[in-house]
Amino acid sequence: MATRQGPLTYFKNEEGAISGLEADLCSLFAASLGVKLEFVLAESIPEIHELLRTGQVDMAAAGLIRSPSQFPEFRFGSSYLQLRQQLLMREDGEKPRKLDDINNAFISVVAGSGHTETARMISERHPDIVPQALTATSGMDLVAKLARKELDYVLLDSSMAQWAQMRFPEVKLALDIGEPKDYAWMFSASTTMCAQAAKDSHCKGRDNDSLVQAADDFMNTLKKSGELERIIDGYFDYLDTLDPDGSRQFLRAVRYQLPAYRMHFVQAGQRHTIDWRLLAATGYQESKWDPEAVSGAGVRGMMQFTASTAQKMGVNPHDPRSSIDGAARYLKLLDQQLPRAIPENERPWFALAAYNIGIGTVLNAVRTHQRKHPKDILYWQDFKDSLLLENQGSTFTRQRRKLALHYVDSIRSYYELLIWLTDRSPDAGQAGVKAKPNS
Repeated sequence: MATRQGPLTYFKNEEGAISGLEADLCSLFAASLGVKLEFVLAESIPEIHELLRTGQVDMAAAGLIRSPSQFPEFRFGSSYLQLRQQLLMREDGEKPRKLDDINNAFISVVAGSGHTETARMISERHPDIVPQALTATSGMDLVAKLARKELDYVLLDSSMAQWAQMRFPEVKLALDIGEPKDYAWMFSASTTMCAQAAKDSHCKGRDNDSLVQAADDFMNTLKKSGELERIIDGYFDYLDTLDPDGSRQFLRAVRYQLPAYRMHFVQAGQRHTIDWRLLAATGYQESKWDPEAVSGAGVRGMMQFTASTAQKMGVNPHDPRSSIDGAARYLKLLDQQLPRAIPENERPWFALAAYNIGIGTVLNAVRTHQRKHPKDILYWQDFKDSLLLENQGSTFTRQRRKLALHYVDSIRSYYELLIWLTDRSPDAGQAGVKAKPNS
């Protein structure tokens, strides 16, 4: 299966675990077929097309717009997602009210993407706007150039535009463009299609009717069960947690504050098998990486321990090393108290909620959820509603429990930012090394 690296397609955490919306969906699809899944990472969409065209992969799942008329040599599965296309611009520019307000400008898109057709149609109606297809692994590469003032505008889907604004405070939304587009998996051409396209000597089709049908059946099953919506919400639901100012402050802190503490996070993560970036994200949410922080409620230190929890865990709250290691141990202790029914990749969010609002409140909500849905696997996205129920036994107000959900969503946003930064520059956040989010 061909894909490309990106926050909504495919990425690996520090332990090598694979995540991403496309990766998750394809893993479930392969499991439903009882076959082994092999990911083939491509550097660009044209490379994905070549892999399909030459029969090196069976299918592609890479955030691709369903556009049979634009790519008649390939087959598309049924749509699993609809997203609006959006135009991004630099934050310091004057926001247009409509496309007519844009003059003598280039609209840049990822070469080979479905956005190229939209850009072409815009140019036909507005001759002063010139489409520009650039080779890139993802739209984030183009947004980095936009942030550096190397491009005028970038056309992306709305989910990637949200990610981009979270990572690059220098850019903002200019306009929504057209109607939402369907996204789907792409398959290699059939042997019949290749025979009809004799001019393309590289086409090596496959008799893949059964695979395409199996993929459509799989998607339909996910849609009917509500599982598809849950998986998608798990990746999109918290994208608007950070505003540009919040992103800017975080990126500044990564550059100037994190280097003093990164090694403590890395060592604690290694000792307790937790991704150090998740620990660092938690520390930023708790105290903005301030080892002397004291809240109005009396919790102290970088990881904001209460006096009783600090004593129980043997932590000196104002010693960064002790505080960070204690937080890692405490998160593991909370994880051990969670039901085994919670999937491994979902457990960190439950543990973080317990870190914020107490394991008792979380377990009460878990029991409430399991009484209503005894046969369901327990996912964070489904659990959030149960945590807010008034009758689930918590002594905390609904508003306080809502804040706990925001707490987890914020940490997830910081965590994803750190993953992205360290993937681009593994030394980001180290002493003497400045993170370069727009490089």
